[in-house]
Amino acid sequence: MLETTNWDLLDAYQRICDEAGHSMLTVSIAWLLWHEPIASVIAGATRPDQVTQNAKAGSTAVSADVLRAVDELFA
Repeated sequence: MLETTNWDLLDAYQRICDEAGHSMLTVSIAWLLWHEPIASVIAGATRPDQVTQNAKAGSTAVSADVLRAVDELFA
């Protein structure tokens, strides 16, 4: 079960993404790829539009400052 603090973390994560102008999906995939030696992300999809969203998210540049903020948030 998600504790209140986990919901607070998700709210803070949403704010980081909103301020950066990116979706949570885009930042999540970018954050995963930012960590070496990760070279790819296997993202699930059940609808064709999700495949498109995942591909777009994986090719969108997210600043290192945003990725560091995510690192700090979930450290």
